[in-house]
Amino acid sequence: MIHEFRPLQIAIVFSLSIGVASAQLAKPPIALHAALVASPAAAQQEGGTAGTLSVEMLTAARNGDVAAVKQLLAKGEDVNAANPDGVTALMIAGAEDHLNVVLVLLEAGADARLKTASGKTAAVFATGRGYAEVAAVLNDAASKPPVAPAAKPAPAQTPPPADPANGNASLEATMQFIQEQLNGNTTSFTLYIHNNISGADQRIEIRFQYADFVADPVACRITGLSNFSASHQVPSQLQRRHQVNLREVQSISVIPWAEAVVKDNSLTERTDPPVFVLVVRFSNNEEKFTFPDKSKADAVAKATNRAVDLCRGRN
Repeated sequence: MIHEFRPLQIAIVFSLSIGVASAQLAKPPIALHAALVASPAAAQQEGGTAGTLSVEMLTAARNGDVAAVKQLLAKGEDVNAANPDGVTALMIAGAEDHLNVVLVLLEAGADARLKTASGKTAAVFATGRGYAEVAAVLNDAASKPPVAPAAKPAPAQTPPPADPANGNASLEATMQFIQEQLNGNTTSFTLYIHNNISGADQRIEIRFQYADFVADPVACRITGLSNFSASHQVPSQLQRRHQVNLREVQSISVIPWAEAVVKDNSLTERTDPPVFVLVVRFSNNEEKFTFPDKSKADAVAKATNRAVDLCRGRN
């Protein structure tokens, strides 16, 4: 008996045949993408935090974008970040046959032993899709602890900019700074003196003004003038020449006025406002410079110490 197929039957048989052939040629389906779809919120975490797979890393691993993966890792993304179902970038890269991405992730410390909630490793996904080479790499990686990621190099330490006030400038710049700080430095204050024996009090208006200071880096010397005036003395103004040979300096300090001036224990002195004195000591004498501000006096003292060290180094 000869059977004849009607047109409709022929179409059905043809469609079924094509469907069977397609099913045989296609890679075995895996649960990876289903896991991602099951947790769309996890897959959409922008800029992944530690432990959370970001959409950027997911996309880079799926597309085999080695440069993007490296960039995300360099920014600090967790190489073992996963979505709530346990899917990691390594699993995605393995399932898509992106060997280069797999190697980058493993080198960065990705753990091939991690499993999804259903118990699948990255090697299982690669094997399930027939990617033998990637699966072999992942199976080997899963047989041992993950590679410790290379320590990030410490950021280069940028030296602070040269600043005489910080004591790190050249001799020329340092001495120029000292010269500028002394020239035009004016200290005006009221001095109160109390005689502890007689009980007498005295009030004196005092003014120091410094001018014509010249710093000579070659000779390592600073010279200049100070004008001193006091309301109780005649003549009311005196001028004094200062000379600081930096190679002969023994010590430098900044102290309150009373500590620098008072020699008589029977007297008590105070100033209004507070006055500070930069004392530069030599073997047999000392030079003193008054400042109305301690921070300024400290800056000049620090610069002078720097200049002393540099000058001695030139001997």
